[in-house]
Amino acid sequence: MKQSKGIVRKYSREYTRTLKNGQKKKYTTEQVQISIPKQDNVFDNNEEVLILPYLEGISSINNENNSFNEDYNALVKENKLLKEKLARFKNQNSPSFSNDYKDEFIFKLQEEYIDLSKKYENLQMELISLKSDQINNEYTIKRLKNFILNQD
Repeated sequence: MKQSKGIVRKYSREYTRTLKNGQKKKYTTEQVQISIPKQDNVFDNNEEVLILPYLEGISSINNENNSFNEDYNALVKENKLLKEKLARFKNQNSPSFSNDYKDEFIFKLQEEYIDLSKKYENLQMELISLKSDQINNEYTIKRLKNFILNQD
């Protein structure tokens, strides 16, 4: 969808006419002009356009939604890495270590497993929260668009 930002200027003119019966009547004409910078002029002659007032809220919602998407993607990647690390941890029951290092290694792995499990749970909760926020934002944007488009 093409979009551009412009400035609205309203012009009005009042004039008086004398009717056939001699009565004077006042008329008012109003003209609305939207000025778009020349470099932003992406429209064709006689093209129908939808004009919406510029709201900071709508652009901030779009920016917030984009940041939620970025955060969501980052969390999905981190979640995948943690799952892989957890799978590797579970598969490291290798008897190749000597008995001296085995107890120390198992203790470190258990600590790391507990830390990774907690981090995984926290990331899952944050992921659920971000999904919920994203759905709410998308619903709000749809409602705003429908509201704006349905107004005459």
